[in-house]
Amino acid sequence: MRGPSAPILKSKNVWIAGALALFGGAGALLLASPSGPPAGFRSSIVADPGAESACRILPMQACSFHELRFVEDTVQATMLADVDAGGHANTPIVWAVNGKAVGSGPILAPGHFRRGDRVEVLRGDEVLASTRISNAPPRVRSVVIRRDSSDPGHLRAIADTTDPDGDAVRTQYRWFVDGRLQKDVTGDRLPTAILKTGQQIRVEAIAHDGDQESVPLQSAALVLDNMPPILGPVGTPRVARDEEGRAWASVRLSASDPDADTLHFEAHSSWTQLQLDAATGTLRWPLEDGQEEFDVTVRVVDETGASVERTVRLRR
Repeated sequence: MRGPSAPILKSKNVWIAGALALFGGAGALLLASPSGPPAGFRSSIVADPGAESACRILPMQACSFHELRFVEDTVQATMLADVDAGGHANTPIVWAVNGKAVGSGPILAPGHFRRGDRVEVLRGDEVLASTRISNAPPRVRSVVIRRDSSDPGHLRAIADTTDPDGDAVRTQYRWFVDGRLQKDVTGDRLPTAILKTGQQIRVEAIAHDGDQESVPLQSAALVLDNMPPILGPVGTPRVARDEEGRAWASVRLSASDPDADTLHFEAHSSWTQLQLDAATGTLRWPLEDGQEEFDVTVRVVDETGASVERTVRLRR
């Protein structure tokens, strides 16, 4: 048997990556066909019932993430005794990648080959089977639409993707509102400002590995309910004096509504001198020395009654 560093003789005539063996007596004869399959064989490396044996590498379409297995299909079990008697089946097989021996035994583990490599199985100087390592396309296993509490102004698509080769995967999204493609939105987030209550939202995900893309997968429909207002951060109060020279502090609350509803503001505090303009969300209170703190719970309500509230601490 040749060592790993010895040159490997390649057979250029082997039909479909598989050597077809006819067994007779105690020996075996390896047949090679340069022009196509011999009589009695289909256009596959698996033998017809009338033939005795075929050799192949599984999986048939191998990618770099698969392990490779060498398989000999013997149709007539009685032939096994002849093979063993002749010693042919006991001759070690060798795996070769691009003409270089890399291992032996029925299995070649991932890591010995990569995309584009030619992998062969040899017994002695004969090529029993061969395959080209190809790229396998990625797959989208699932895609869902979520409302992101950290970003209430958007709906977010979350896709679970996989690639048999372990390639890095990029995911492309297509959003549909009531069945109409939103051509201007291609990322994983859909702004709720363009949506209306009751609309059906779907998203489609396609995975790309750089060479091939997956079959598109579309999410289940999300029926858009009314969304609550969004209360922004409270800014720094401004100080102004009235006609009597008394200092007043004021701050305007910022809020928006994903459904474009009209909003009104509420404020609750134990300090009775706090004033609120419910239409604009402006808080106003008399300023003493600016040292004492007090808490205010502010609430923003939309037309349907959906609301959001927050407690803020101010100084008087």
